[in-house]
Amino acid sequence: MGPYTDIMVPSAEEVFYFLYKDEFLEKKSRLGPKESVLDYMTVNEISKLGNDLLEMGAAIAMVKCGNRGLYIRTSGQDRLEKLGAAKCADIENWLTVNSGFRYIKKKNLLVLLAPVMQQLRDFFPHLSGTIQ
Repeated sequence: MGPYTDIMVPSAEEVFYFLYKDEFLEKKSRLGPKESVLDYMTVNEISKLGNDLLEMGAAIAMVKCGNRGLYIRTSGQDRLEKLGAAKCADIENWLTVNSGFRYIKKKNLLVLLAPVMQQLRDFFPHLSGTIQ
């Protein structure tokens, strides 16, 4: 990925496959016909993927988790200040996401808390009508 990717937004399954192919295939081998690997990924595995993306150079990692929600993690202030055209107006607000996974675990569902949703609306104002 390198230092030129500011925002990385892969699905959990695709980044899991690319970074941990053996573990992905092992989980996949145990699935039924209508099951997906995502159904059996743990919160810790998803969190690790977000951290891996930051270690590879992304400023913001947003791991899509299908019907389970969205995992967001940000790098430190120095990296966020280098976002270029995608730079957010309130970097201090985004630094709070660096503390980790903002979610409520409820029946294996990941739900973003209101502050994160507001950050998304601020960061992507042209999508504010679609971010609930």
